[in-house]
Amino acid sequence: MASLQRLVGSMATSESQLQAETIGAAHYALYSKKNEVTNQIDNNNQSLLSKQGPTWDGIMSSQRQPQTVTSPPSTQPPASEPTAGVMTGETTAATTAAEGNIGPTTVNAAANDITDVDPTADLDPNDDEEQNRENMKHGLVVYICGDKLHLAPLDHPQKILDIGTGTGIWAIDMGGEYPSAEITGVDLNKIQPSWVPPNVGFVVDDAEMEWIYPPNSLDYIHLRHMALAIKDMPRLLTQAYRALKPGGWIELQDFLYFTHSEDDSKPDDYKFDEFVRLLHEAFLEFGFDLHGQLKNEGMVKDAGFVNVDHQRYKVPIGTWPDDARLKQAGMYNLAVVHDFFSAVMAPFTRGLGWSTEQVEVFVTDMRRSIQNTSIHAYYTFHTVIGQKPLDAA
Repeated sequence: MASLQRLVGSMATSESQLQAETIGAAHYALYSKKNEVTNQIDNNNQSLLSKQGPTWDGIMSSQRQPQTVTSPPSTQPPASEPTAGVMTGETTAATTAAEGNIGPTTVNAAANDITDVDPTADLDPNDDEEQNRENMKHGLVVYICGDKLHLAPLDHPQKILDIGTGTGIWAIDMGGEYPSAEITGVDLNKIQPSWVPPNVGFVVDDAEMEWIYPPNSLDYIHLRHMALAIKDMPRLLTQAYRALKPGGWIELQDFLYFTHSEDDSKPDDYKFDEFVRLLHEAFLEFGFDLHGQLKNEGMVKDAGFVNVDHQRYKVPIGTWPDDARLKQAGMYNLAVVHDFFSAVMAPFTRGLGWSTEQVEVFVTDMRRSIQNTSIHAYYTFHTVIGQKPLDAA
């Protein structure tokens, strides 16, 4: 298996064979789960698959002039680390301290966290390895959300927009689930496949520029993992509100990497916490907030959406949970986190001034630490949905 060979080859020789086998099993299981979900959708809609689908005929970026964002980037860290709580996929009665009380979420407050994207366009890798990891994250997210591609209560949607579509895997799966809908994936990079259902298309565009979608024309807008990609989320939400039909939905999904432990098994010097702290510090050097998703619920409300719902899901680090589904999710996440460490070279070297050797040693230590099953740590996956009022103009 090519992925496993690549993985094992990248691990330090000091790491045990058992660790390699555990991660390899996690990769295999996650790829299998992702393929299972995709194949189930494809088998139900086999006639949709076609090479004749739309391919880059809607490139919109050439129709626009570049816009300049002048708001200064924020250099302030987010609120304090949240207290561990019980989160099982149901909406919790009370949020944790950091997740429930994060200060202003107005347009002006959030605008202080933005920066021009061009100087940092290559902070996040976009090679084959990273694309594989993004597809694995898709499999993980679908699994922890109960094998659902979305949580918004959609009713026969006709026009769906996927902001930051990446490899296009979510849009393609949605094309199978909703064969009568037109799904458009938007991304700055042309990395999507050409073999797609005929109701799925991809365009190269910057979603933060002025939208050309007519008012009241879309049924559903989806954003996932956009905390380090969107400079001015309030402005984007304003445009999304205008483009959605009355009654249409928006959904924002993202991981929040603050870790929790309900049995005090997580040490104060937990290595993953150090990694998150350093990564947050590194991206702040470029004006990006790793924890920007903390503001999503407030910003969606500020944009005028109603019926806003915020759900949180446990994402274990490793296979320590007794619950079978959480254990499986932990194994999937282990593979995602393991590969994620490979993507930090640019922010650590450019943002923190580390040498390549320092990063490699740190990553090796991180990969070893997440194998410790005596540490019962997890972080959370957040979904925020909001609906444009039915009586909106």
